[in-house]
Amino acid sequence: MRLTFLAAGLAAVLGLGAHAQTAKPPTGPGQSLLVLDASGSMWGQIGGRAKIEIAREAVADMLANWPASQQLGLMAYGHRRKGDCSDIELLKSPASVDKAGFQQAVNALQPRGMTPISASVRMAAETLKFSERKATVILVSDGEETCHADPCALGQELEKLGVDFTAHVIGFDIDKNPKAKAELQCLASSTGGRYLDAKDAGELSAALKTVTAPPPAKPTLKPPAETEPRLTLYAEENFQGYSQVIGLADIRPPHSDVCIVPSDTTEPLICNMVSHDMASSLRVVGRWKLCEHYDLEGACIEVQRDVADLKQLSRQLSSARYLGTPASASAPAPARSGTTQR
Repeated sequence: MRLTFLAAGLAAVLGLGAHAQTAKPPTGPGQSLLVLDASGSMWGQIGGRAKIEIAREAVADMLANWPASQQLGLMAYGHRRKGDCSDIELLKSPASVDKAGFQQAVNALQPRGMTPISASVRMAAETLKFSERKATVILVSDGEETCHADPCALGQELEKLGVDFTAHVIGFDIDKNPKAKAELQCLASSTGGRYLDAKDAGELSAALKTVTAPPPAKPTLKPPAETEPRLTLYAEENFQGYSQVIGLADIRPPHSDVCIVPSDTTEPLICNMVSHDMASSLRVVGRWKLCEHYDLEGACIEVQRDVADLKQLSRQLSSARYLGTPASASAPAPARSGTTQR
């Protein structure tokens, strides 16, 4: 018998399944596509200037600092025909940016028509092959959806189907339209993107720079010190096969089947119990209590030294708590199934 782990167990959370061996997150900057609102309302004025003119200048400021390594495309809607929800055009395919040509395409936009936000963002995502690779859409809109669609529902759909899809959204001069603002905020948040308001030329330029800036570099994580409390779980006996380290920092791992409870906490953490896989051995730093129920009840064992073969520990591990360092080097061996009450 082996120690059984629940909730996508070592197959998913602990990285022991076939999918964990092959699924890799996309790397690199991917491609981005700027979607500009060129509907009739963009002729509205702010401070005596048409919003489309302000948008042209803001794009010019964005392009001035656009990284050469990042591919960018351009799409617009509502710029050719009135009353036509299909008036969406890919003006520049994602590629290394020809700044002069890109700006020329933006300057040529003449607002006329409707605001098909959802259809435009969907087309942009498909252009970027969002279901195959990292894809980012940057939307600038001054109004709400006018083509019988729901941008919020679309964002949820694209997030579900995409590999790494993000929609950053800038609401331009929409403070007086709470419905439009709510739609755009939901589109951004449902894809993990940012939503920013822009009331004038300066704020629009700043917002575009913000959403197109590269993310800060992630800090390099140091491996745990030898004295740091932790469990290392192995898929095979004698500390072989796929492994997963669980430490005090892993109190609340996403979708985890193993609930790690800090030593000064009495409340357990609830786990999602979906499927199972097995562990066969473990290495230990410190002393741990392992239980087969999510609330640290049921059959429990204490481990405070490495165990190369868990065959005799017939236990389903749903929760764990760090108990401290061993009392002495001569501490007793971990409890076996024959001595633990079920």
